[in-house]
Amino acid sequence: MPLVTRQSKGSPLSFEEMDGNLTYLQSLAESGSGNTGPFETGSACYSIQPKTGFNVAGDSLSTVSGGFKNTITGSGGGSCSCCGPIPSSGSAYGATIGGGLYNTISGNYGTIAGGQNNSVGTCACITQGGTVGGGVNNSAVGSGSTVAGGGSSFCEYNIASGFNSTIAGGARNTASGFASFIGGGYQNSASGSNGIIGGGELNCVSQFYSTVVGGYNNSAMTANSSIVGGQFNCISGIANDSFIGGGSNNITGSQFTGILGGTNNSVNHCHSMVVGSNITTDRICTTFVNNLSIKNIPLSPAGLPAGSVWNDGGTLKIV
Repeated sequence: MPLVTRQSKGSPLSFEEMDGNLTYLQSLAESGSGNTGPFETGSACYSIQPKTGFNVAGDSLSTVSGGFKNTITGSGGGSCSCCGPIPSSGSAYGATIGGGLYNTISGNYGTIAGGQNNSVGTCACITQGGTVGGGVNNSAVGSGSTVAGGGSSFCEYNIASGFNSTIAGGARNTASGFASFIGGGYQNSASGSNGIIGGGELNCVSQFYSTVVGGYNNSAMTANSSIVGGQFNCISGIANDSFIGGGSNNITGSQFTGILGGTNNSVNHCHSMVVGSNITTDRICTTFVNNLSIKNIPLSPAGLPAGSVWNDGGTLKIV
């Protein structure tokens, strides 16, 4: 029975006609038939998907708000030789895709806001709460992982595979360590737990609590180590708790060491520091410099602690 309107009738509706209209609307709501809105029930309980665009909300409590060929499902998918696995099995309970195209969720409570060819989840295990904000070819594989955006054309992907890992942007970045973070840049890798890469290109942190702020091709490969910037700098071996401020081609392989900057420096002795260039250490607990200029040297030993240097009429003395 079609709805009776005042416009089509040309006069006020009777009580019987108004009741008939309400009864008809109630029957549509209960049966779902005759739905003329843009959304329909998905293939699973309490799921919603657009009528057009070949979208699929295929798990319970899932929602696809719009876009084209977006899929929330516990099966399907495939593989990509460059970008890693496209979700092919698992569960997508309570997942949401806001829009975009060719986005796929195969993880419980996953979210993709938009973009293209983004995915949440993996066939290896059930991902919980992964998020992709947008971009192209990005994957949030680890539970609680996030890729905010970035990515580009084919194989310019970002992958956050570590639990609670985060990639804010850039392209071809991989955060595989637990709670690891990459701010951006290109082709950076954070595989150490709680490792951080701020940006730059081809930088790597592979042990826990290590940091590369930026630069090019820098590697912090020991625990609690830090490289601020520069290029081709490396902290490796047993150099836990070590530091390189910048420069180029600097290497430390011993713990509790530091290189302020410069170029072609090598620290091989623990608790040693280098300030300069082309220096190789030869003993522990020592600071190495190319040249040393001391300003404002005290002219008297009065009040100085043991080991202090003072100027006695042009002659350096030690208290």
